[in-house]
Amino acid sequence: MIKQNNQLDVYRMIADPTRRKILELLREQERPVQSLQSHLPITLGAISQHLQLLHRSGLVSRTRRGKQRIYRLEARNLDEIDHPRRHQPTNRERLDQLEAASYPRVDPETQIETALALAPP
Repeated sequence: MIKQNNQLDVYRMIADPTRRKILELLREQERPVQSLQSHLPITLGAISQHLQLLHRSGLVSRTRRGKQRIYRLEARNLDEIDHPRRHQPTNRERLDQLEAASYPRVDPETQIETALALAPP
């Protein structure tokens, strides 16, 4: 899971178009650095730097297979920041909240007892 204080860093990671492309490629399958290079117009060293930042932010993990480092997307960490609106109430929920605040629900029996108590004798 992404810690609260790391969420800003994660947003910074996905703000960069090159890192977003790397994440898209890793979504398809795990890959070594050399496989990513054929899809990106930057040097192998630059890709490695981007991957290091993505790894530190928890968006990718890496394992070693022989001499290669294989990178894999950690999608569950992206799910938590998927979209801010996902965690906001829907329009229907907002309307329900507004209605509840505007028209408090009253128990009918209590309402009758209150009316009888207030009625002149």
